[in-house]
Amino acid sequence: MTLRILNASPGFGAPLTEEEVKDFLTNSKLNVHLGTVDERGHSNVHPIWYYFDNTNNKLCVETSKSSKKTDNLRRNNTI
Repeated sequence: MTLRILNASPGFGAPLTEEEVKDFLTNSKLNVHLGTVDERGHSNVHPIWYYFDNTNNKLCVETSKSSKKTDNLRRNNTI
């Protein structure tokens, strides 16, 4: 199986600068989507709440030690 990424909305939106990304992560009330890889090599996308530490440029999330995303990350730390 080959994964292809298609631009479904050409001309809509533009890449954000690093400062725009930091501003979004610091001030947004939205959750982010964390993509992990399961034991079969399939992708799993999980919506999660987060906290962005703007001082140290760290994105922090909280989840259960026994969650699917935790299991996936223990096996394969690619996100």
